[in-house]
Amino acid sequence: MADGHTSQRPTALWRNVSFHLLWSSTFASGVGDRLIMNAALPMLGYGPESAENASIQAGIQFFFFLPYLLWSPLAGWLSDRLPRKWIMFAADETRGIILLLAFMMVPAGMQEVPAAHHWQVWAVILCVGVMAATFVPAKLSIVPNVVGLDLLSRANAAVVSMGIIGNLIGFIVGGLIVEHSLRAMIMTGAMAYMISGTFWVFLKTPWRQRALELSRPIADIARGLRYAMSHRPVRVLIFTAALVWGGVAVYMPALAVVNVELYHRSAAGFMFVAAPVGLGMLIAAFILGVCNPRFGSEVLIMLGLVLCGTFIGLQMIVPVFGIGVGIALMTGIGAGVLLVPLNTMLQRCSADHIRGRVFAAKEIIQEFGQVVISFVIWQAGAAADPWMRPASGALAIGLIVMAGFGLMYFVLTGPGPTRAMNLLWRLVRMYCEIVHRLQVYGRQHMPRDGAVLLVSNHTSGLDPALLQSAVARPVCWMMAREYMIGPLGWLWRTIMPIGVRRGRPDPQAARQAIGRLAAGEVVGIFPEGRINREGDDVMDFNLGLAMIARRGGAVIVPVYISGSPRGGKPLGAYLRPSRSRVRFGEPIDLSKIAESDEAVVVYVREQIRRLGGFV
Repeated sequence: MADGHTSQRPTALWRNVSFHLLWSSTFASGVGDRLIMNAALPMLGYGPESAENASIQAGIQFFFFLPYLLWSPLAGWLSDRLPRKWIMFAADETRGIILLLAFMMVPAGMQEVPAAHHWQVWAVILCVGVMAATFVPAKLSIVPNVVGLDLLSRANAAVVSMGIIGNLIGFIVGGLIVEHSLRAMIMTGAMAYMISGTFWVFLKTPWRQRALELSRPIADIARGLRYAMSHRPVRVLIFTAALVWGGVAVYMPALAVVNVELYHRSAAGFMFVAAPVGLGMLIAAFILGVCNPRFGSEVLIMLGLVLCGTFIGLQMIVPVFGIGVGIALMTGIGAGVLLVPLNTMLQRCSADHIRGRVFAAKEIIQEFGQVVISFVIWQAGAAADPWMRPASGALAIGLIVMAGFGLMYFVLTGPGPTRAMNLLWRLVRMYCEIVHRLQVYGRQHMPRDGAVLLVSNHTSGLDPALLQSAVARPVCWMMAREYMIGPLGWLWRTIMPIGVRRGRPDPQAARQAIGRLAAGEVVGIFPEGRINREGDDVMDFNLGLAMIARRGGAVIVPVYISGSPRGGKPLGAYLRPSRSRVRFGEPIDLSKIAESDEAVVVYVREQIRRLGGFV
């Protein structure tokens, strides 16, 4: 049998040329970002030992991220109004030009800018930050356009990996180049940006309708902010990102203090403590990209919060340098586990036409904390050092507490009316995604409210769990009474199925189903009447489904299940791993169909067979 609908599957990442251009540009851009940050210290006349000075690092961070607060709203609006690849092209090429100007600021043969012109260095950092603020919303918004939603997590992991690799290479190469020539280091950064910008020219994304009206930016920006704040998932993700990046503004200066107070190391030692954080993020992104974990991104975010909190806390108290390097690595792994699914969820939760403004809102809120914290540390100077470790300890506790509250909220909330039902739904969904590698197609065809009769073929005892995992609404199942056995009474009380007598008409069960539909609920039915052990095609249907749907005022959503464990006893299917697929068809409104119930049943069966590739 043909599995059907292979055309719906996205192009593999390794065959997607635009995806390769995306990560290549991100890599080159990461090199340029690190080179300009490294070049700022010698341009301002600071030696290598200043790399561990918390206040100096905070000052550079302040000027680089300040434009995110002021410019991001307009950048996000432009990302939703103009072609995103050209925005990224302009941002990278402009950064390259800015660094060429910085190259000319450094006199030949000198390793710093004259003191009278230090304001120009701060201006360079500020202008590069403006272009970075322009670049980020467009880049994060374009990833779904390049790879689609099915491969989004893996693509984000790869893009993050290449950005980190570029940053680490810029860190190492910049340190080697600056020993010989500051001008050469700045020129290398300029070339990295210009190469990155050139790649964006060849990027291809699916055509999308854009509102090219540019006359009402303030109203459009306000609409984007309202969208971000009025959608709870988007709002929670944005404030989680704000906490994390605000924590970064505390943790990195604290790491410089730890390097001196606990490890008694020089600037070279600080590099060996800071670099593993980036390496850990790279390892986490690589693992997520290769494994493409099936369980929810929410779980990964909470795991990342716990890892970050635990190892940040340990970093502040463990005095052994070698162990500290390992702790920094684990902190980076936690950050990578957290940030990749966070961006993925935000991309999924945001409509394409407003995604740029949503990410702009994220940048504004998350960078507000980072800018304020960096400014305070910068202005406090050496007086801030004694407070860095206690502040990081408080941050560690806050991250762990946030993960705990998030876990409680996650497991006890959901589509069901009770906490027990929501907990069961979460567990079943995670089980199906991990053990049975569940893939869902056509999820958009499932109505979000109103009466729905789910009609599916029946391949194994696992089918109700697969369908409930694919639907974000509680499903009331019509199931054979002999399966509603005593030891699982707690389960039946939780999901409240409708017991059906098999082999003969059951008016009582039909009335219960009609009543549930009349109340606007979702009822699931397998009209074949039994598990199909004879093949992949769909058996004949019982005729009662049309009557139940009509009297209950429900639309029928056809579903085809494939890949689930076949053979054996119904409960045995839960013990055998599989690669299960669920495909939803377009809803069928019986109020617009005048045919007889028999004709409706035949039509629904044919739609399900079409989903399976038999028609």
